[in-house]
Amino acid sequence: MRAPRRWLLLLIAVAPLVHLACGDDDPTSPTADAGADVSTANDAGPPTDAGVEDTSVDVDAGAITRGPVSLDFDPAGNGDPISMVWDDAKSLLYIADNRNNQLWSWSDKDGFEKLVKVLANPVADDAGRTNLGQIVKLPDGTLVVPRFGFASVSALLYVDPATGDAGEVPGLPGVPKRVALAVGPDGKLWGGYFFTPGDGLGVVNQYTLT
Repeated sequence: MRAPRRWLLLLIAVAPLVHLACGDDDPTSPTADAGADVSTANDAGPPTDAGVEDTSVDVDAGAITRGPVSLDFDPAGNGDPISMVWDDAKSLLYIADNRNNQLWSWSDKDGFEKLVKVLANPVADDAGRTNLGQIVKLPDGTLVVPRFGFASVSALLYVDPATGDAGEVPGLPGVPKRVALAVGPDGKLWGGYFFTPGDGLGVVNQYTLT
């Protein structure tokens, strides 16, 4: 198991339109949304696919696959892929399963495999607030994904894909609605969150692992 990590949160304003204040990541902030929920529009259901079209043609002594190519994610029908990141060194695709709060992997050789359940807060599971955001991969291979949290149980979750060690980054308040993550070419981790849609008080952070 990987030893617990310490995280240092650095708040950085990156654009004039992004409002950054020390209190914005504080549950006592006047801009915090104490209990707003997110409504979802009616959805007639996922589109059906009558089959997989996979047409290969020779191009410059090689083969190129022209889409669409469909991959059957979670044959049981319970999966909800929300974001993905590619590991070029391992030729693996990592997928965040929004509905079940899980991470999956996919490869040509092994297909889909369930990697780990990332939940570290039973309250989130009990409240049905396990919605995940953008999954990213750090230079050391660690996977990080935000939990949206619906203004009460948001978090940053990390997973070591080699061991299955998973946990929650400590010290972050649960009020901000966390959605976006990105890793720069220098390995720095960036994240974005907001409180109430349309209030103009969104925040972009840099998270530095120490």
